[in-house]
Amino acid sequence: MRLVSSDQRLDDVRFWEKEVDDKLSALKQETDALDMFRNRLQAAVEAYEEPLRIAQLCLANRFVDSNPQTEADLRGGQGGRGHSNLAPQQVPGKAI
Repeated sequence: MRLVSSDQRLDDVRFWEKEVDDKLSALKQETDALDMFRNRLQAAVEAYEEPLRIAQLCLANRFVDSNPQTEADLRGGQGGRGHSNLAPQQVPGKAI
């Protein structure tokens, strides 16, 4: 059995204390960097919410405009049953 002096034990404890402190400091820095990136990403998402909503609305309107039977369904009409053989320019009240 090897005997270790109290000075050696104290040096070992100080060494490991410094190692733990260094790792903790590195983790804090990494966490701060990740928080900064998360905040930037959240701001970017918020900045794109309104343009995305507008683009989705435009696409939905374009889809409805190109599918008059769907438009009748959405407006509570006859679901296109009375228009099934009409070309889009022949749909009553719809100018193309």
